[in-house]
Amino acid sequence: AGKGVVPDTHPLSLSASTVRPEVQRLLGEADAILAVGTELAETDSFVDRLPLAGRLVRVDVDPRKIDDLYPAEVGIVADA
Repeated sequence: AGKGVVPDTHPLSLSASTVRPEVQRLLGEADAILAVGTELAETDSFVDRLPLAGRLVRVDVDPRKIDDLYPAEVGIVADA
């Protein structure tokens, strides 16, 4: 998937740690979210639903994932 494209140490990277409460808080406060190659699945965060309030841009190879649990405002079907 897209892991490693942006280093986990980059100040704007939330890493792959949507399980962390502070990351979930930031997702709820973000104006826009770029989700590359992630299903945003319950198994990634261990919550029923992430608090995504901002505009969601999703990049995924599977077109069915673009508008599943978290519909994207902008969906890009491509290899992530």
